[in-house]
Amino acid sequence: MSLGLGIDTGGTYTDAVIYDFNSEKILDSAKSITMKENLIGCIGNTLDELNAELLKEVSAISLSTTLATNACIEGKGGRAKLILIGCDRTVAESYGIEYGLPSVNDIIFLEGGHDLKGNIVSEPDWILLKNEIKALGNNVDSY
Repeated sequence: MSLGLGIDTGGTYTDAVIYDFNSEKILDSAKSITMKENLIGCIGNTLDELNAELLKEVSAISLSTTLATNACIEGKGGRAKLILIGCDRTVAESYGIEYGLPSVNDIIFLEGGHDLKGNIVSEPDWILLKNEIKALGNNVDSY
């Protein structure tokens, strides 16, 4: 088996799934209340609900959050910089404002990405990202 763990810390719940890439099936799932003041705790609570034997077999992990997106849309939080990997700049420029994205001048775009099964199609330029972040200095609170 080739198993992946997907975790999403949402505004209300933190969800997790263990996914078998070979059979393309979810083998286990769990949900717990998101505690914005303790994200590590709510992720831990969710993982505690998953099958421990399956967790030992996980070879890939994906973590996502809607908390940062929600904070941006609601105008809450600090100064954030969006990093998009594998996103076409012209598409973001054409439709981004409509979907609540900042100006493309305020987004770091990296080539690269993965397919629907989590396989890397092309590795992002991590040196470029590091240099972009370094150039911003203390003008950003989070990415």
